[in-house]
Amino acid sequence: MDWQKANPMFLQPPDAEYRQSDYVVPALYDTGLKEKLQNLSASSFFKNVTAVNQAGTIGKKYEVFSAVPYWDVNRYSIGYGTEVKKGDKKITEQEALKRMQDDLEARHKRLSSQYAGYSASNPNIQGAVLDLDYNVGDLSRFNYMPKFLAKPETMQYAIQEIPTFRRADGQILRGLEKRRADEMRLAVDPEDKEYLPVYRESK
Repeated sequence: MDWQKANPMFLQPPDAEYRQSDYVVPALYDTGLKEKLQNLSASSFFKNVTAVNQAGTIGKKYEVFSAVPYWDVNRYSIGYGTEVKKGDKKITEQEALKRMQDDLEARHKRLSSQYAGYSASNPNIQGAVLDLDYNVGDLSRFNYMPKFLAKPETMQYAIQEIPTFRRADGQILRGLEKRRADEMRLAVDPEDKEYLPVYRESK
């Protein structure tokens, strides 16, 4: 497939190898994705679900709790992957969960205010994008993502990009591929019974 002709909006091609992964949802680029996302946005399934809960469920699954600070790619983190605060030496898991929730809520507020496409999406799609933002950092750093998140009609391209974020320090990590697959299933297949626990209701 000629990627640039098929997807002229992309400023760069996605990771060409990612489709070979066992952990990536198959038929990702089928033509029905846009219609599926539109149908999901109108579903009553989402009335008692929040983006923060959805992202937090995935995040807690993949972030390993650490009571003490640790080096995390390019900074020191603590708890469930949140940035270390001044004076942090040790925290409880309860405090770590609270910090994760606060961080996700701040990110959700930022994404909602910056991008109309994100704001208009259902909580599952928002949760998938929110967990990606939590895991890899502010998505505005990637020059193509703001374009895709900006409008409801281009959100399908943002979702299609999720599996390409599978590398750390240049290496493909199976853990990242699994996390991206969970985000994809959250965004496009809420009826998948295998992943049903992800769709918990907010209290």
